[in-house]
Amino acid sequence: MIKKIKLYLDTHNYPKTDKSYLFLINAFNKGVQNSLLGVRAAAIAFKLIMAAIPLLIVILNLLPSFFTQENLNNFILLLQEYLPKNVFTVIDGPINYILFNTTRGYAGIWIFVVLFIALNGVRLIIESFNASYHIKETRPIWEQFITSFIIWILITILLVISIVLFLINKDIFNWLVSLNLMNENVIHSFYFIVKYVLFFILLVLLFEIIFYIAPARRRKFRFMTSGTIIAAISTLIITGGFDIFISNFSNYNKIYGPLATVFIFFLWLQTVAFMILVGFEINAVVYLADEENPRPIISKINFKKIFSKHNKKLKNNELQEKKDR
Repeated sequence: MIKKIKLYLDTHNYPKTDKSYLFLINAFNKGVQNSLLGVRAAAIAFKLIMAAIPLLIVILNLLPSFFTQENLNNFILLLQEYLPKNVFTVIDGPINYILFNTTRGYAGIWIFVVLFIALNGVRLIIESFNASYHIKETRPIWEQFITSFIIWILITILLVISIVLFLINKDIFNWLVSLNLMNENVIHSFYFIVKYVLFFILLVLLFEIIFYIAPARRRKFRFMTSGTIIAAISTLIITGGFDIFISNFSNYNKIYGPLATVFIFFLWLQTVAFMILVGFEINAVVYLADEENPRPIISKINFKKIFSKHNKKLKNNELQEKKDR
């Protein structure tokens, strides 16, 4: 069975390339081994926090100007539904304080300060993506800040869209329940599916745009690439799985005490960052295979060796088939 799978992967090419699935798997494996994904994921997790905290502060200070208190409560419910339980407990207190207690008289003054911090955080994430292509940043500093600002704005827009979609969907489903048009259990099941489908689409859009804009080396834009889909699905599974694992199988609260939720939050973020890097690495391998004149943009991958091994395997398979006959 395993031999048949290997033979299939060896003899079938990845769509829109002349490279087999097995070749791309070997190239990806080499890239992962030489690019220290775990270390970079830990760095990105820290950088995401550096970028996300100022972003959340700005958004949370602006939300009360445009939404009623009921909508703000629904926004907190949105976070509670999408985030793992222990992760939500870390941010619940600060979010409530900013939304309902903070005075906004000086928001216009310090908003530029937190914006600068957020842009620096995004710029550092860009450097991590460049490492996947094994290239140095060649863009001038002003262009890096513009790119960071575009990414920051896009993330903000997608967050706002997700909030609006959540509120609209909830109102629609509540309206259907009130009209007795559908069974309540059916509506709740349908709502659960729609919620995660929308979340998946938003994640794909976010990752696709970041994967395209962030690195110094641009590839041809493609929607729903393999790496993006894997990163989005992994994020959904990790988010749901983390909640189940923490709730049922862990003793973090006994070991770490009050710091358990903070530890869990960092662990969740690092795991998500790792899968985002894996998705980006997959896209980098496919992008390289699609080039007419491949160059070693992925960390220290010797493609000549991979080609020679790949050709030897094909010859060995052919000889084995002749012997079997």
